[in-house]
Amino acid sequence: MYDYPPEEHEVRVICGDPKALAYEWIKAYALNLSDPVDDEDGYGSVTAEELIETAMSNVNARPGAWGNFLSKGGLFEGTGVEPMFWDKLAILFDIDIPESKRDNFFSCSC
Repeated sequence: MYDYPPEEHEVRVICGDPKALAYEWIKAYALNLSDPVDDEDGYGSVTAEELIETAMSNVNARPGAWGNFLSKGGLFEGTGVEPMFWDKLAILFDIDIPESKRDNFFSCSC
């Protein structure tokens, strides 16, 4: 996820490294989206890696095309991607993410 050895991550968080803090924000966001009560079938939780991978498929999609969607049963019903997520993702990968690529990638399978 980040361009430094994983064993450096905690130290970088303590030191206020922007990439480390961005990743921590994304991890907390994933945890906030998760519903551990409804996790018996694996649909109640989402990981930072799932969010990042799905978002980047949309960022890297060719113009006019869609990337992947993230669906976890009814977990994302009525939920859109928090705008701050895109800012943190841009910091994490040191890229500019245009507004046209900042679409909602959550899907409800209800």
